[in-house]
Amino acid sequence: MVQLAVISMVLSYFVMAMLMVVTPLHMDKHNHTYGAISGVISAHTLGMFAPSWLTGWLVDRFGRVQMIGAGTAVLGLSCLLAPLSLQLPIVGFALFLLGLGWNFCYIAGSALLSDSLAAEERGRGQGASEVLVALGTLAASLSTGLLFQQGQFILVSMVGLAGSLLLLSATIVLVRRSRPGTSMASAG
Repeated sequence: MVQLAVISMVLSYFVMAMLMVVTPLHMDKHNHTYGAISGVISAHTLGMFAPSWLTGWLVDRFGRVQMIGAGTAVLGLSCLLAPLSLQLPIVGFALFLLGLGWNFCYIAGSALLSDSLAAEERGRGQGASEVLVALGTLAASLSTGLLFQQGQFILVSMVGLAGSLLLLSATIVLVRRSRPGTSMASAG
């Protein structure tokens, strides 16, 4: 479960950073005003942080793995919606979902990591996971410009979707590996 926790935090941050970083460039290229761009990034930030009080309760209520699964689905939906339209409500909603999916995955992953480590391992384990998250975010931030240059926003979104699918696959594999004979519904 430590592996799943770290992978959840790293990949969700990777996907989120990849789309978030390039969205203002995408919008500017299509002549959106700075006010519109700020509004979309504000919606994204709202999705990232505003539901945290509720997300913690949901993680405790429904389980860490289930919320990682839900967050992964929301991230994937965001990656599909973001390039579909340049209309402000759709881009804003897609970026809100991007923040919300990250919120679910990151909080659930953090809780799962804390639960899975012994008390004497937590400091080092959480510190190491944060280094991996930072490196993943760095990779996303550096690569998104190249992807945008090569294939525009659609390519960035598709790489984000691939990252979401990779997280979903890792979740399924690691849950099965750690608990033979149990399904995701009973894992917690």
